[in-house]
Amino acid sequence: MEKLKSLALKIRWFIMDVDGVLTDGGIVYDSDGRELKRFCVRDGMGITLLHNAGIKTAILTSRNSPMVKRRAEELKITEVIQGVSDKLSLYESIKRDTTCQMKKFYTLVMTLLTCLF
Repeated sequence: MEKLKSLALKIRWFIMDVDGVLTDGGIVYDSDGRELKRFCVRDGMGITLLHNAGIKTAILTSRNSPMVKRRAEELKITEVIQGVSDKLSLYESIKRDTTCQMKKFYTLVMTLLTCLF
């Protein structure tokens, strides 16, 4: 447990997907074919707590959606990367890019997830 706590204290970035993470996973289309998403209001508190702890947040999603941009703005999530179909390749690219400020985040979260699962 101490090792996990030590790793968690080093996290500077928290990155998340949207569908099934910030939403219930469903996608609804209205009669005009526009996509609608249902976001959970409780996530806002969790993200606010992360920000208050000095942890930056980002969204990485394979879909492109104006609703994601709007929700990110509401939650003060400054890094939003949409339209990424191969997230693993992006992760590998970030690991290789030593100038990328999110590199530490990815490395630590992958380490943390390894400990949890």
